[in-house]
Amino acid sequence: MPKKSVFAQLPVCAVSPHGLLPSPRYQNPGLLRWQGKLWLAYRFHRMDTPTKRSGIGLCEIDPQTGIALGGSQMLPLANATDTEHHEDCRLFVFNGEPYISYTEMVGYRPGIDYTCITKYARLKLSRGKWSVLQEW
Repeated sequence: MPKKSVFAQLPVCAVSPHGLLPSPRYQNPGLLRWQGKLWLAYRFHRMDTPTKRSGIGLCEIDPQTGIALGGSQMLPLANATDTEHHEDCRLFVFNGEPYISYTEMVGYRPGIDYTCITKYARLKLSRGKWSVLQEW
């Protein structure tokens, strides 16, 4: 007998793009329960740069409806040259503090060359906004 769809196996809901940052598509999300709320981190294609580099958006979502609550923000990661892609975000708690791991891709030339590294950052939530305290 075939396995049931993941939607039939677990309590899930689709996340609505309404309230997320403008992008033609969203990919590779991560979730975290923090301070009694459910937070979604996701990859989006930035529409504010001509290169459409990927960034990481963060928002609170309603676990029942999948709708972003209170809008979304771009995570302010270091972006020394504005040629970096930030992707594959995963939120986690370490020593009682929120963190995110992500892939940073630099030097992307389609079909030719690029370099990827995994980074992580310690985050802080204050008044509904996330900031980056430190990156490794």
